[in-house]
Amino acid sequence: MRWTNYIMLCIGLSAIIFVSVMFVPAVANAIETELLSFLSTNAR
Repeated sequence: MRWTNYIMLCIGLSAIIFVSVMFVPAVANAIETELLSFLSTNAR
């Protein structure tokens, strides 16, 4: 995969995640829960 395709893929996925977090509360809650779980298990 060329780096331009990789950058476009990352930008596209970031935009989809951003829109879903901003406008779909259930998705935002699920992402927040997973993020807090990840951070709490990896905290030292």
